[in-house]
Amino acid sequence: TVTYGDPAGTRKCITWPVDTVNPKTGSITSSDCLHFAVGECSPAGGSSCTVCLAGTYAPTTNSTGVCITCLAGTYNTADRSTKCLNAPAGNCVPSAGLTAYTPCSAGTYYNLEGCASLSSCITCIAGAY
Repeated sequence: TVTYGDPAGTRKCITWPVDTVNPKTGSITSSDCLHFAVGECSPAGGSSCTVCLAGTYAPTTNSTGVCITCLAGTYNTADRSTKCLNAPAGNCVPSAGLTAYTPCSAGTYYNLEGCASLSSCITCIAGAY
């Protein structure tokens, strides 16, 4: 854990806030805390930022300090994402942490966003496609 010395002279160390990092040693003020970039995170007291990779995200206000995995039914394709996207209608994202969606197979459909299982795709009625 990275801390800074309390400038009030109490000689105790204070942990950096969750949404900041401090790469410096010997700090005596919280002004050395740097806010990390969108789509990055660090646990409280961290000394460096972690880039959230595709399939994960860091909300713009990230109180957890860790990258969050996209749930089944959602995905994202870019590093430093701030959210996950629902699978578009006709497609599913069958597992957590994926970076792409999978289309329902020929002869099936799913008419809502956010499909989390290919078995949710509905078979077309006879004579339809």
